Amino acid sequence: VYNDPNAAEASRWWAMWHTARWLYFCGEIEAALAFAGKMRELTNANKSRKETVYLTYFCLLTLGRPAEAYAALKPFVERHPNDADAHFALTNALSDDAKRIELINQAFAIHGFSGIRRKDKTQPLSMGNVIGLPAPKVKGTQKVSIIMPIYSAGEQVRIAIESLLAQTYENIEIIAVDDCSPDDTFKVLKALEKEDPRVKAVQPPQNGGAYAARNYGLTFATGDLFTTHDSDDWSHPQKIATQVAYLEKYPAVKGCSAHWIRARG
Repeated sequence: VYNDPNAAEASRWWAMWHTARWLYFCGEIEAALAFAGKMRELTNANKSRKETVYLTYFCLLTLGRPAEAYAALKPFVERHPNDADAHFALTNALSDDAKRIELINQAFAIHGFSGIRRKDKTQPLSMGNVIGLPAPKVKGTQKVSIIMPIYSAGEQVRIAIESLLAQTYENIEIIAVDDCSPDDTFKVLKALEKEDPRVKAVQPPQNGGAYAARNYGLTFATGDLFTTHDSDDWSHPQKIATQVAYLEKYPAVKGCSAHWIRARG
């Protein structure tokens, strides 16, 4: 279809797009990048489509050409200053942590969220070296039970749990379920339990996988609202408050979810 000059340009564009995505998934990045060039040639409208720009950007980034990738995406960000996703994406082409944080904070600001900073300015930006900027606290009348299945996370689990303890919504409990890890994970969780009473470290009688661990954790929950959290994730300080506010605004809604971004480091 994409080579048929008699086919509608929209059909040709979509055929190229899906072919390019498959090539990218298969690791044929140069071939996918070539399709991005063909997609830009179809019409002026398609030339600036987010999908076309992103395809070009991520192909160049994967090929180890960050300067070219930055040049491909930066004009789109300038034309769409309220596209937070594009701001986040652009940070991957930068090596300067200060500039990366500036872009990340611009993305958060678009939706009215507080920014972040490095905990230790002498260390590089990473999930373990980031903290939210001050934001108003929310006491909350409804307790939120956060169930976290954990297996062999060790000290790294602190990143996830400390991001939850730093939530602006303070009425929470964290049910940290160690799924019978063979390392010192449960010891780390018990230490966190001593540091903050909102952490409850529990362990099932035998290993059963993440889903069984969540169900086991649910038996210890005392909250009015329930959510889950992976042991290798970091949550923005205003995430829980935002979700609770949405549920309180729309009481007929049974639940809500928050999207995440995959991060390096």
